[in-house]
Amino acid sequence: MARKVELEMDGLAVADIAKALSGIESGTQVSLEGFLARKGAKSREIVFHATHFELTG
Repeated sequence: MARKVELEMDGLAVADIAKALSGIESGTQVSLEGFLARKGAKSREIVFHATHFELTG
């Protein structure tokens, strides 16, 4: 059974990825690849760290 899932979370990009993403117009759809990690060593919050992206729309 396929389900549609939507999720909001904080994201982080550094170096070349951050520079490239900063030039994209707000509202543009992108596909992101990366990993999840805690915001801090003792934090319960999770942050997505983008390591790759491509425009999808």
